[in-house]
Amino acid sequence: MRPSRVVGVIGQGYVGLELSVSLAKAGLSTIGFDENLDRVGEISRGHSPVENVYDSDLKEMLKNSHYAIYSDFSRLSECNVIVICVPTPLDENHEPDLKMLEVGVESISRHVSPETLIINESTSFPGTLRQLVVERIEKARPELFGGLRFGVAPERVSPGSGISLRDVPRVVSGIDSISGKLTLDFYKQFCKEVHLVESPEVAEAAKLLENSFRQVNISFINEFNLICRKLGIDTREVIRAADTKPYGFMRFDPSPGIGGHCIPVDPHYFQYASKKLGLESKFIALATEINIQHGNKLLDLILKKVKKSDPRVLILGVAYKQGVSDTRESPALGIANALSSKNLEFGWVDPLIKTWQGTSQASLKDPWDVALVVTAQEGLPLEDLIRRGVSVFDFTGHFQEYDEVIQV
Repeated sequence: MRPSRVVGVIGQGYVGLELSVSLAKAGLSTIGFDENLDRVGEISRGHSPVENVYDSDLKEMLKNSHYAIYSDFSRLSECNVIVICVPTPLDENHEPDLKMLEVGVESISRHVSPETLIINESTSFPGTLRQLVVERIEKARPELFGGLRFGVAPERVSPGSGISLRDVPRVVSGIDSISGKLTLDFYKQFCKEVHLVESPEVAEAAKLLENSFRQVNISFINEFNLICRKLGIDTREVIRAADTKPYGFMRFDPSPGIGGHCIPVDPHYFQYASKKLGLESKFIALATEINIQHGNKLLDLILKKVKKSDPRVLILGVAYKQGVSDTRESPALGIANALSSKNLEFGWVDPLIKTWQGTSQASLKDPWDVALVVTAQEGLPLEDLIRRGVSVFDFTGHFQEYDEVIQV
C-alpha cells in the first residue's frame, strides 16, 4: 500500500467532519467530500455546521492546508485512504435506508486509484462491508481489485458530550489480515486506543449491540419510572439507592424518550438482519414499542396534574440531546404528536434551533399554561416562565434545584 499521505472522507456531517479535523490535527492531509453545496461553502469559509467541531479548529486546519473540502468526487483519485461517513437512516417502513452509502460506494468505484484502503464508518447491518462495499467495487473495478484493501470502523461520536474522537476507543477490522492491519495502523495515528477484531461482521455487530443495549435499558427505565410515579415513589431516589451497589447494576435515568441518529435507528438494523434469517429480537421489538408509546403516556401523566382541561403547552428543547441542534428522531416529536392527537395547542422554544417541523419558535409573551422540559438546553427561559405562573414539568432531571419545577 502507498503511505497514508492523503485521506478522503465522504460525508461532512457530525461523523465525517469531526473525523476530518481529527485527521488534519494528526498531520494527515485530508480532503472532505460532500454533495451538499451549501455545506461545502459553509465549511470552506471556516464555519462548522456541527457542534462537535469548533470553528477555530476548522479555520486552523483550512489555513495550514491540512484540510480541504470539495463536492467534486473525482478528487477521490488523489486519496490512498478513503473513509465512508454517510448517514444510514431508516425508511418509512423502519428498514435500513442505504441510498447514501450506495452513492458513496458508486463514487469510489468510479474514481478510486490502485492500492487504496477503503474503510466504512457508516453504521449498518453485519455483512455490509463484505456484501455491499466490497462486492460492488469488485464488480465495478475488477482490474484494481487485487490491490484494494477494505476495512470497517463503526463510528463512535458523541456530539455535545465534550469527549474528543481521539479519546474514544475504536473497534476495527478488515476483509483480510492485511486489510485489518492497515486499518488498525491507520486509526492508531489519531486514536489513543484501537481494538482489532477478527472479522468485519464482529465490528459491525458490536456497534448494533452497543446501541440496542442502550435502547432496551432506556425504554425499561422509562417504563419503570411511569410505574413508580403512579405508586407515589420518586424514581430518581430509587435509582440513587440502587446505584450504591458496586456490582451488577448500571445506572440509566428517566427521560422523555429515545432520540438521535443512533439509538432509535441501530436496533432496527439488527432486526433487519435477524428477520432475513427468520428470527427476531423480542427485546428490541418491545423496547421500540415502549418508546413509541412513551410520549403519550408522559402526557397523560402530566394532564392529570393540570387543572385546566385544554392547557396551552410549551415544549422546552426540541433537539434530541442537550448541547446540540440535531433534531433527528427527537423525543420532542413524540410529545408534539401526542399533543396534536389530543387537539391541544402547543409551541416550542430551543436556543439552538431556528425552525422545527416547518414551524418557528413560539413567543414567550403568549399565555402558556404548561411548559415541558424535553431537552435541557442552556438558556431555557425557566425562571421567566415560573415568574409568570406557568406550571413547569421536567422530564430530564436537570432542574431539580428549582422547587417550583415538577420532576417527572
